[in-house]
Amino acid sequence: MQVYKYPDPKEWPSLLQRPVMEQKGLENTVREILSEIKIDGDHALEKYTRNFDKVELESVQVSTEEVNAADRDLDEGLKKAILLAYSNIKKFHAAQVTPELKIETMPGVLCWRKSLPIEKVGLYIPGGT
Repeated sequence: MQVYKYPDPKEWPSLLQRPVMEQKGLENTVREILSEIKIDGDHALEKYTRNFDKVELESVQVSTEEVNAADRDLDEGLKKAILLAYSNIKKFHAAQVTPELKIETMPGVLCWRKSLPIEKVGLYIPGGT
């Protein structure tokens, strides 16, 4: 990572330029990666973390100790902003929760809609494009 402190405003356009990457075949590459992760799970995540980020992880799961250390080290202003965002997101999505809806469309034919929570979620935020 390169850090720029107080660059000249004339440099801003070049510094803000997003990297350009070849799009041809990108969808297939992503599809292959997701397929491998679906099949091999954490082993595939560790492999791609090594390949893309050049990082060797002991585990892809964040430990309680790591969460507590991050909480202690986090700037209070940023922590307040995160908690406010969390509250707003939670409030918005809580309004989407609906009870299971069952409808008998014709005698003996029962249809229903049921919302289920997602048990686990993974998130990867690349640094480039």
